[in-house]
Amino acid sequence: MGSHHRCVDLPFDGNRLNTLHWSFPYSQTFALQASWRIIMRSMSLTLTLCLILLTTLNQRAFTKTAFVDGPMQDMQGYILTEQDKEIKVETRPTGSIAFWIKTDKTYGGSADFPNVRIPIITVEGLYEIRMQAANGRVMLIWQWDKKVRGVDNLNIQIPSLPGPAWYHVAYRWDAANGVFTGYLNGTPLRLEGTKLDPWRMGYAKQLTLHQSPLAYADTYNSTQCESTEELLKNLPEKYRDSLAENLGGKFKPTVDIASRKGHELYSFAMTKPADTKGWIMEGPGKVSYDENGMTMVSTAANDNTEINGHIVYWMPHDLPENFVAQWTMQPISEAGLCITFFAAKGVNGKDIFDPSIKKRDGAFKQYINSDINCYHFSYYANTPFNPGRITTNLRKNSGFYLVSNGAPGITPGSTDPHQIMMMKDGGHIVVNVDGKTILDFTDDGKAYGPIHAGGKIGLRQMRWMKACYRDLKVYQLK
Repeated sequence: MGSHHRCVDLPFDGNRLNTLHWSFPYSQTFALQASWRIIMRSMSLTLTLCLILLTTLNQRAFTKTAFVDGPMQDMQGYILTEQDKEIKVETRPTGSIAFWIKTDKTYGGSADFPNVRIPIITVEGLYEIRMQAANGRVMLIWQWDKKVRGVDNLNIQIPSLPGPAWYHVAYRWDAANGVFTGYLNGTPLRLEGTKLDPWRMGYAKQLTLHQSPLAYADTYNSTQCESTEELLKNLPEKYRDSLAENLGGKFKPTVDIASRKGHELYSFAMTKPADTKGWIMEGPGKVSYDENGMTMVSTAANDNTEINGHIVYWMPHDLPENFVAQWTMQPISEAGLCITFFAAKGVNGKDIFDPSIKKRDGAFKQYINSDINCYHFSYYANTPFNPGRITTNLRKNSGFYLVSNGAPGITPGSTDPHQIMMMKDGGHIVVNVDGKTILDFTDDGKAYGPIHAGGKIGLRQMRWMKACYRDLKVYQLK
């Protein structure tokens, strides 16, 4: 049998003492209710009751709180104003946790937003949940303690988290059966059904809720890996899936890119070596050709370091400021990640292959935090250290700014050919996969610096990826 624990905090209104209700294993409960008026009027109070009252008041004073309206009617929220709050609950290799947080302001949304780190919950020796803002983006991170091995952290990134606003956060795990996922306002933080390798973890008997600018409500903990339906059954409809478009839960409204194709500028069938003459490979990449297209793979696919073995294949021609590009991509491997760089120029305005620009060999940091500017988006993402990623991400470099995200372009495990089509119209960037719009973003040239224009386009794969490409075409925008 598992155990469940829910803590409900109610305000002290001057006429009555807070009601504290703690649910423990095997239905052992303790409740204390006292009225100041009854205490003052009753002459039959025993010394024991007085001592209980004083003890409870001291406990309430130990962790000071400020009370706020909760996320729904009849639910109280609170802010820990001075120090952390310790809660006696069990954490086991199977479990679930759910809670509400309220942001005090909007986090992220521009390059100027300061970096912050806000711890939310810690179970010593097992995990930490925190919110973090860096490079203008917001991350909700579940980080396993270093003592827990064999399972990767769960880190969801979005461009911004509006506020003040309430958000419902939940996680469920089963170490022996390789289950670990989370939810934000009901939207999964990992593709449903993603199976991980089993891992080992210990036990704990205490949870720490951290003092921070955030408000909390209705913290729930269970030693059972509850079903999604059970864990989210009390989530009101007004919150449910309100972040789905940014968390990959649904596609964006369809944009007709095909109708914007003008004069054809470049065309590469990619069925023979002559089709990509002049293209430039960075990193240990190898290409081969047949009637189905160009297969690209890293020769360092078995390199176990995360920074090595990745490859980028650049088209040698410059793009116009406004264009439509399209190509067909067919995954061959299940693990891997595909990215497209575009509008790539040196930060000094030079060509990315100018001698004044640093040499590159496929290591990611050379493209996102070095001396070239570009945009990039990922449309296939299923790496060994982050399986089942739920989003397509659009980033702006140099700086690695997450400016937009949307639904996954290609579902991991697919071996079908897929058509990718993208449009750049000034700062307006749209990406469609198989006719569905996964990204639709307008760069205002302010929040993350000037709009990038011109430059080159390149196809990037992380070292695990093997894929086939064909029929890459670039059109003038009309």
